[in-house]
Amino acid sequence: MIESIDKYEVTKDFKIRLVKSKKFKTDLIGLFLLRPLSDKEASQMALISRLLSRGTMGYPNAKSFNDRLDDLYGAIFISDTVKYGERIAMHCKIQFPNKRLIENKDIYKEAAMFLRNALFDVYHEGDRFNQEFFDQEKNKLIEEINSRVNDKITYAVERCIETMCEDEAFSVYQYGSVDTIQSLTNEEVYAYYCEFLTSSPIEILSIGDIDSDETYELIEKTFDIKNQNEVVDTECKKVIYEKRDAKHITENMNVNQGKLTLGFRTNIRYDDPLYEPAVLFATILGGGGNSTLFRNVREKESLCYYIFSKIEKFKSIMLIAAGIEVENYDKTLDLIIEEIEKLKRGEFNEDDINIAKEVIVSSVRSLVDYPNSFINYYYSRELTGFEYDEKKMIEDIMKVTKEEIIEAGNTLILDTVHFIRGDKQNDN
Repeated sequence: MIESIDKYEVTKDFKIRLVKSKKFKTDLIGLFLLRPLSDKEASQMALISRLLSRGTMGYPNAKSFNDRLDDLYGAIFISDTVKYGERIAMHCKIQFPNKRLIENKDIYKEAAMFLRNALFDVYHEGDRFNQEFFDQEKNKLIEEINSRVNDKITYAVERCIETMCEDEAFSVYQYGSVDTIQSLTNEEVYAYYCEFLTSSPIEILSIGDIDSDETYELIEKTFDIKNQNEVVDTECKKVIYEKRDAKHITENMNVNQGKLTLGFRTNIRYDDPLYEPAVLFATILGGGGNSTLFRNVREKESLCYYIFSKIEKFKSIMLIAAGIEVENYDKTLDLIIEEIEKLKRGEFNEDDINIAKEVIVSSVRSLVDYPNSFINYYYSRELTGFEYDEKKMIEDIMKVTKEEIIEAGNTLILDTVHFIRGDKQNDN
């Protein structure tokens, strides 16, 4: 249960959000630094996010860094990058026991200082990172990007996005590209790191059994972020896409099961009145075992191993993904389009709507079950410009009408059909 959320605007580009909840035994502090998305920025940010855990000037290697986390009662430090449409953010977080459960009553202060140093005082040697650390993390990041093909379901959806949005920033993978990462030099990335810290909008989110006024003073003093340079423009601009002939792309891979992905433009952004109806349309269509795609394409016709649809919140697109036999490609594609057209004509009932609403409401309520999931969602909510208000969010879903769902569905424009063709030589 969330008891309160207190907001502090330290400067125009430095915000603090404190979430009080007695539900958890741990506290969590997270820093979020936002940038415009590009291949170069994504590649450098991903590499930096991995270098952070190699050490600080006070704990100059992985062993001393992790030993200090052990001293903080096994605190957990994580850093990563996440895409939000044409924007990308670095997340740096530390999670640790609440002081009421341990002897060290200064645990919050010490954890905050550790997090501050992990980001702002990363281990470096002059105007560069340690070369051995740099080379190792660079190689591991390249391996990680190359290995994404191992998760065929996710990879197929990502390839559809990359094809569909090939001339847009959204096509950039969240960790950048192998070619760009290979080209990066140590000095170049360190110079970007220094610029990145002083020119990015920064938000600090903390959740736990905390006193807001006391915690705010501690965070402001610990991080002391007041001297940012000219901050980059991260405004999310709305773009309207015109209808065009759909692209049909086929890739061949050694997989047992074909992966079919359809990409649709909706032109419905998160701040559009039709956003909630669009989410409901996608849920009725392919949001679980009661969806029309699951019932009719998978269960009734046995044409796929899995099938689902989802809305990309920050990009105004809907994606449908299915695992199929190659010989079922045409029949499956036709049936998916037929199911969409049926929903557009209003061929669904109140039970379909109520089940979809229950699915979404359950998802909203479960956000508070885990501290990390909650602050991730809260930050994404901040990026939309909307307040987090569980009651209102649920009300907005529950009041959506069938007519609005139909209206949202009729905005769909099929843009891309992407198919990874399997040849049955390997397993999935």
